[in-house]
Amino acid sequence: MMESVLVLIIQTARLFKSLGRIAASDEGQGVGMLLALQLVLGAVFYHQVEGWRWVDSFYFCVASLTTVGYGDLTPATDEGKIFTMVYLVTGIGLFVSFGALVARHLLDERVRRHESGESA
Repeated sequence: MMESVLVLIIQTARLFKSLGRIAASDEGQGVGMLLALQLVLGAVFYHQVEGWRWVDSFYFCVASLTTVGYGDLTPATDEGKIFTMVYLVTGIGLFVSFGALVARHLLDERVRRHESGESA
């Protein structure tokens, strides 16, 4: 049990270290800023057009872009429905791009550690 907790802590530390390096890269900054902008613009839209609370607006944006989509919130207006279609087509692509960037960086780090003889 203790060993699995230690592995989880080490993996989490590596993830945050990689996120820091990604944030420092031009590609990471570009994708990260576009994703943040997507979330903020979506939240503003849903807050204004659908009349949702801010927390509900951000919650809906994150749940939608991660494709979880619980269904507890849905746009009621035609404008909201049309916006959501465009929002999902563009946003899911951004979210997947960011996830691919993180995965690529983590794999590159693993290969580097393996080649240098560091422990996995």
